[in-house]
Amino acid sequence: MPCVASLDAFHQAIAEFTVTDPRLVIEPAALAAARQSLDSSGLLLLDEVRGVRENPVLILAFMQALELTSLALEWPEDFTPVIRAFLASGTLADHWWL
Repeated sequence: MPCVASLDAFHQAIAEFTVTDPRLVIEPAALAAARQSLDSSGLLLLDEVRGVRENPVLILAFMQALELTSLALEWPEDFTPVIRAFLASGTLADHWWL
């Protein structure tokens, strides 16, 4: 799995990441199933292969295709203090998982 060695390296990786149109093609049956899930429960659960650089771009394209405006993320419970500190301060602490 790709990783960075420091918070500075993490910020550098973010700065170098470009968002381009992935030209996402969603099969009609998959799109219908996604819409049915949203209509019946208000939720759509996605899974992804961790560490794939294109994941954020594909998730954004999928959200745009379905006109979604909210995204929930999952992380290990031990990472919660790092996320809380980031949300409170706007500064991401250096953490070995990053």
